[in-house]
Amino acid sequence: MQETRRAIEVAVEKVLRVAGYASVALIGVLSLIPGALRPDTGAPGKLEHLVAYMCAAALVALGSSSPGERWQGLWLVPYAGALEIAQIFVPGRHSRFSDFVVSGVGALLGVVAAFGVAPILRQLLASLPIARGKRV
Repeated sequence: MQETRRAIEVAVEKVLRVAGYASVALIGVLSLIPGALRPDTGAPGKLEHLVAYMCAAALVALGSSSPGERWQGLWLVPYAGALEIAQIFVPGRHSRFSDFVVSGVGALLGVVAAFGVAPILRQLLASLPIARGKRV
C-alpha cells in the first residue's frame, strides 16, 4: 500500500519534472527565434514573460522530491538573463532589462506557488483510492 502511494508520487514528480524542463526548453526556443517567426499571442510581452517563467519554475519546483530541492526553480532567473543577452544577436529581437526583471519575478512567484501547491498535491495523491490499497 505504501509502496503504491510512493510509486504514484514518484511518477507524478517525473511527469512534472519533464513538463518543467520541456517548458524551459520551449522558453529558450521562443526567445531565440528571429522576430519574424515569433508567434503572437496578443497578450502584452511582459505578461507573456511573467506567465511563462512562473509556470516553468512551478513545474520544475513541483518535480522536485523534497522541499529543499524546490528552490532549484530559481535557476530560471540567470537563464532569463542569459536569454535576454543572447537576443542581442537574434535578428528582429531586442534585449531589455525590464523583460529580465519580469521573467525573474515570474520564476520567483512560480517557486513560491509550488511551495503552496505541493502539500495540496501530496494530500490529493494520498486520497486516491489506489493509494489506500482499495480497488477501483
